[in-house]
Amino acid sequence: GVPPPAPAVSVSARIVSISPGAGEPVRWWVLRSRSSGRWTTRVLFGDVRTHTLASSAERVLLNAVDQAGNLSTAAEWKTP
Repeated sequence: GVPPPAPAVSVSARIVSISPGAGEPVRWWVLRSRSSGRWTTRVLFGDVRTHTLASSAERVLLNAVDQAGNLSTAAEWKTP
């Protein structure tokens, strides 16, 4: 049960850019975003590197999930 390395995340306009950490391949991404005080959660395939949000986000949290279901620490992005 070793978790995958933490990913990196950045946001420009409504586009989330995802960069996996070095090491084992990612099976899934867990992407949580907050807009207007409401949280939304999406589970994305591990080969996804960009995602368009429904609206401009105030905060984004991203975890990598490996094939065994281990969850990385969250990468975080906040509006400046």
